[in-house]
Amino acid sequence: MAARAKKRANTPTLALPQMPLQKLLLWLGLFSVLLAVIVATGLRVVHSADSMRVVYQQLGATQQQQDELLAEYSRLLLERAALSSLQNIEQVAESELNMEFPEQVGQVLR
Repeated sequence: MAARAKKRANTPTLALPQMPLQKLLLWLGLFSVLLAVIVATGLRVVHSADSMRVVYQQLGATQQQQDELLAEYSRLLLERAALSSLQNIEQVAESELNMEFPEQVGQVLR
């Protein structure tokens, strides 16, 4: 046992430099402020990433709605073209409005 105690006594120890208390408190304060800034920045990055995810989801929903509206617009254009054809107009005029094409077409003079 005495040999071990003697061996430990010969082992160099790491001596920390002694700082005045004010300097130690200053470094501790600076470290605390730096740590708080790092944590706040990390939280801001997390919040920003979450906001971006929400905006990206809204973009997808809006694009899907745009696609649906464009498809409906195309269907409406086709329907309008079908309803405005001369054959359809003539049929509606005869069946619903009881109009007939005149037997004799004349010129009206004023």
